[in-house]
Amino acid sequence: MRVRVDKGKPARKVSASTTSSPLISDKSLAIHGESVSPTGNDLHVRIAKRAYEIHAERGYLQGHALDDWLDAEREVLKHQA
Repeated sequence: MRVRVDKGKPARKVSASTTSSPLISDKSLAIHGESVSPTGNDLHVRIAKRAYEIHAERGYLQGHALDDWLDAEREVLKHQA
């Protein structure tokens, strides 16, 4: 962890930047037979990514965001079980 010091301001801690992709993917754990229980945030990210893919498959048509989200949620939760 680094500490940043600016003139006239108190020092504050700045954490090192992290990547959004995990070092070990859910897929690689599944291959090795280990059970994976995604966190709420991870689940949300996976649903959001799938919803965007569905939106792209639909030709980026506007007005279907809720449908895309619900379809993505259904797919992700189905594959998780």
